[in-house]
Amino acid sequence: MGKATAYSIIGRRDKGIDPANRASLEGKKLGFTAGTNEYYMRQWFRKYKVDISKTQLVSMLVEDMPVALKQGLVDATVAWEPYGSQLIRELGANVAVVSRGEEGLMSDNVGVVVREDYLKANAATVEKFAVGIAMAAKFIRENPKETAEIDARYLDGLNLADAAEGLRQLIWDPRVSVCAIEGSIRSGNGMARAGQIKMDRPFVASDYYDLSVYEKILAKHADLFAGLPPLPAKIDDCKGKLD
Repeated sequence: MGKATAYSIIGRRDKGIDPANRASLEGKKLGFTAGTNEYYMRQWFRKYKVDISKTQLVSMLVEDMPVALKQGLVDATVAWEPYGSQLIRELGANVAVVSRGEEGLMSDNVGVVVREDYLKANAATVEKFAVGIAMAAKFIRENPKETAEIDARYLDGLNLADAAEGLRQLIWDPRVSVCAIEGSIRSGNGMARAGQIKMDRPFVASDYYDLSVYEKILAKHADLFAGLPPLPAKIDDCKGKLD
């Protein structure tokens, strides 16, 4: 339900960041990016009862975090992959991994988003695009080395080893489970409660998902999902419980 594999909180030991002492982030400069990155951070502070008001939050782009941390502009960062892998490699023995891909903080799903009126008028086009997403996910699962090489072409300065490690941290399963649906609802409602987004009522599944195209692809292209483990049948079977 809630395992945000892409995110991490990483700092420098020589700046006093200690993974065994979560409160060591208090009084430090912490680089973050608004959005789900920020929500992961705030949920971590909330979960472990660390006082975020005692931490100086520094807004920055994720791709700027490795340089900012190396130059001492911040003491720790909230990054997503592959930049989390890059930070770990570059800091070496000085790295302090406070949190990485932690369960129970938020649900992190990447999907195809379209306007409802566009979907109704262009269902066949959306289906073709979604099939491409499923094909890409299958390619990544089966060809991680080639995928890392492709990533490195499009992300300036990305180390090939960092790209490969970042891919290993993520889950390349395009199916929609009860866990993904419930996790999206709870994470969205959590962001609304935190004031990060505005919503005049609680989120429901239909705010996020229209499964009509997805169900067609499952029926027509079962080969694209071959080898994936069975999905949980009920919410109680989901990992990473969320509030």
